[in-house]
Amino acid sequence: MKAPSLICIFLSSAIFPTASFVPLQEQIVATKPRSFLHPEPFVIQRSLPTLLYYRVHDESADDEHAISKLRTRAGPTFQRSDVSFPAARSPVVGINTPLIISLILNQLTILAFAAGITSAFIFFTGNQDFLSDGVLNWSGLNDAPSADFDLSITPLRFMQGVLGAMPTIALSLKIEQSDDRKFASTNFSTTLMVMTLFGRRRSNFRSQEKKIKMDILEPVTKTIDVAMLAAGLSILTGYCEEIVFRGILPHILKPILFHNSALACVSQAGLFALGHTSPKISKDENKTVGSIQFLNGLWAGVLYLLVGGDIVPCVISHALYDLQIFFFTWMAANDQIEYSCKKSMEPMPSDSFDEVKAIQRQLGTNLPEITMIKRVFFVFDEDKNGFISRSEVQRGVSYLEAEGFIVAPSQKTVDSVFDSCIRMREEHNIQVGSSIQNQLRFADFVRLFLTIKAVSASMVAPSQNKLGLA
Repeated sequence: MKAPSLICIFLSSAIFPTASFVPLQEQIVATKPRSFLHPEPFVIQRSLPTLLYYRVHDESADDEHAISKLRTRAGPTFQRSDVSFPAARSPVVGINTPLIISLILNQLTILAFAAGITSAFIFFTGNQDFLSDGVLNWSGLNDAPSADFDLSITPLRFMQGVLGAMPTIALSLKIEQSDDRKFASTNFSTTLMVMTLFGRRRSNFRSQEKKIKMDILEPVTKTIDVAMLAAGLSILTGYCEEIVFRGILPHILKPILFHNSALACVSQAGLFALGHTSPKISKDENKTVGSIQFLNGLWAGVLYLLVGGDIVPCVISHALYDLQIFFFTWMAANDQIEYSCKKSMEPMPSDSFDEVKAIQRQLGTNLPEITMIKRVFFVFDEDKNGFISRSEVQRGVSYLEAEGFIVAPSQKTVDSVFDSCIRMREEHNIQVGSSIQNQLRFADFVRLFLTIKAVSASMVAPSQNKLGLA
């Protein structure tokens, strides 16, 4: 059996069930958000879209098979009528232990398959240099640190790993701030992933939520518990995936690719990207995720070569990147949830009260929906300044579409609606500060939200276009 055949066996076993190294969010989601042709896509059957709360802790849905059958990625939400408050009850722990165990086993399985591929490669090719060079050494240097399989962490290696993580984390943060629809969808999946793994953060504000009997979501999780779990998962993933993709696979590929280290580096990045795609998600999302992971894999391969064939800085860099994804995404999501909870309990902004009441009288929009729009407004308000920018609107619309709450109009259409709301405010001589002239107040956002909802409805069925928009 030739080496390419061995690689194909490894990939097919890894991409399909039992030994999956697809992105963590895709181990959680197996169904796309609700269809564009959902029977009643714009009837609010619950208090809020699920993206504002996230999954309910359900022991019957804590394995990958059950989770794959959830109606949406986020799981159901509690309605106010569903919530009871027993006099004495300890909060349910929010950590999804069975799923985390599954992720750990998947990483260990990847490592086991890689060991099997290595043994098969040596057996069928008789390439004894593979062992004498060092299983993880494809740098061409006999004295490379990886030649002796030394995986210890020294101050120098740690510093190299920290520096190596900076470009990938910077790229990740840049993507998070992008209002491009394809990136917003990926960001939304990542947020749901971490909330599904770790649940809602335990905070002082939750007791206030219960006191006023707002919609709540069990379970809650201590921040220190999530930090420790995120660190553990990140380290494990760093070691397993780097040993496989920046160690074993390029070493196997290099003899096939004319003993060219650059080609081996590019090829392992391609395999790393392929391993992070999934048949369970859309072609566009696969393309986005694959492109991001190709760049990450390519940089990790370059880092390996830059530090003289040492895989440990790659492991550290990978672990820091995953820690940023796991822990800091979870913290940011909880910050936004708590902010939107607090602000939505406050009275309507005074500069918008009369305008919103006029909109209600004009369109017959009932108070509960205005209350819901108020909550969405503060969920969109990522910088927490009380106003909504163009980029925040674009990202928010993408999130609503990913959750199946609307069919998102094109980005050009959303920009046009945003500009129309700004013009309407100017035509009515409503003055705002110079720093927020190109941002929306709450009243402006109500107009934008209702217009986008109507345009979205018309994309499914013109008869549902209550505002009569073209």
